[in-house]
This record gives sequence, structure tokens and C-alpha cells, in this order.
Amino acid sequence: MTDDPELGDLTELNVAASIEGDAAGAFEIIDAAIFKLLVGQTSPIHLRFNSAGLAPGDYEAILVLRTDVGAACGATHLGETRSFTLHATAVPEPSTLVGLLGLLVSAAVFRTFQKNALASRDKRG
Repeated sequence: MTDDPELGDLTELNVAASIEGDAAGAFEIIDAAIFKLLVGQTSPIHLRFNSAGLAPGDYEAILVLRTDVGAACGATHLGETRSFTLHATAVPEPSTLVGLLGLLVSAAVFRTFQKNALASRDKRG
């Protein structure tokens, strides 16, 4: 995570994860946002995109990892920072699509019924 040659004695790395940007509220860090890594250890960061209530379209935010690398002794999360762009796309919920399809089918059936009724009336009249 760093190119600092003086890190030979580093035994643990403090990390604070956050999500920033205009669409940050649509993204969520599922696990602990603050954690420690020991030398040689890795840890996944699980994220969730919640599209509930969002308009269909593309959303973007920034995952920011703040560490204590290069910080003064005891100054946690004031060192190096790494950023990663998050991209997600919100699509209409299936129930919305079914509702829209149902509305279109209903409108088409009504229009056909109305057209047939007018044609039938014209033949009688």
C-alpha cells in the first residue's frame, strides 16, 4: 500500500474506509469501516449499492481508504490515502416494469374495445 522504505518495523496498518461523493448515500460499507491489518494480512471490504428509491441511471461515488502510513506516531488515519471510483447502475424494479406493461396492455385492450364498439355502432347506424 506504500512505497515508504522506512516501514520495515510496521506491524499493523490502521485503515478507515468511507464513501464520498454526490451519490455516496446509495453505497454502503457492509462490514466495519475501521479495521487493522497485520503484516501479510488482507481483508475484503464488502460494499452494497442500494437502488431503492433511485431513478434509473448510472451512479458514481468514491471509496476512500485512509491509513496511518506516514502519519506521526499515534496519529491514526492521518497518513496515506487511497481512492477507488465506484460505479453502479440503477434499473427499474421488476414490479415497476410489470406494472407499466400491465398499463400498456390495458390501454391497448381498451383502445381495441373502444374501436370495435365504434365500428359495431357505425354498422348498425
